[in-house]
Amino acid sequence: MSRRNPVRNARSTSRYSDLNEPKSEFGQVPDCNLFVVERILNKRTTRNGPEFLIKWKGFPETDSSWEPRKNLQCDRIIEEYERMAARVTGRRPQSPTYERPYETRRGYGFIRGDTSQPSTSAASAPSKQPHVDWVGKSVVHILGMTKAPGTMHFLCKMNDGSVTLVPDHIVHERFPNQSIKFYESRLVISSKTFAPIK
Repeated sequence: MSRRNPVRNARSTSRYSDLNEPKSEFGQVPDCNLFVVERILNKRTTRNGPEFLIKWKGFPETDSSWEPRKNLQCDRIIEEYERMAARVTGRRPQSPTYERPYETRRGYGFIRGDTSQPSTSAASAPSKQPHVDWVGKSVVHILGMTKAPGTMHFLCKMNDGSVTLVPDHIVHERFPNQSIKFYESRLVISSKTFAPIK
């Protein structure tokens, strides 16, 4: 598409109007559709390749837009964003709620997946112990439920006053009455869904 062709360029008023445009000094952006990237906010992958959510310099954050990689000429900013994103996503929180030590050892002495004799020696016990010592602890009240990475977890208030996230299969196994009471307290029955019994 030629800028000198008046048929293709609707903005030009004469055939040579583009030649008369004032030249911009170094560092200034001429009056055209060239925008400066302030920073990259997010990244997504589509069928056409990666797209970046761009915060444009001189515009509010509400005017940010998704732009494909091929339309951007800010390699340094993209590399910096990808380096920061790799550093952030490479870390995992050091929290017991994100680990799954409960599956390694069951309460009745067998290791999951092991069909041999129950483990009795300390050498055969798994090295990772659960973060909660269940001796003398019980659930007083279940405060809520959330989906942590992988499974559902109950937010439980324990008898010692602590509040902790416990995987749902542990609560169902060790404290079935409290889990049933929690489900029943959240149960909503609509009269419109049930027909009257005649």
